[in-house]
Amino acid sequence: MPEEADGAFLASRRAQEQSYLSRIDETFAHLPRPRVPWLPTDIQGVDALERLASCLEQAGL
Repeated sequence: MPEEADGAFLASRRAQEQSYLSRIDETFAHLPRPRVPWLPTDIQGVDALERLASCLEQAGL
């Protein structure tokens, strides 16, 4: 969740997300876990997959 997202609801969601990300980092520490930015749409279709692939490439994967 982007840091610039504001409001109590989004702050709560961001804290929940951080808890999940910490658990993922601990459980899968032996695997790459790239973080990609929020994209303007869901990953649906070839264009969105290409945007995601570009983000992963920039992360070195």
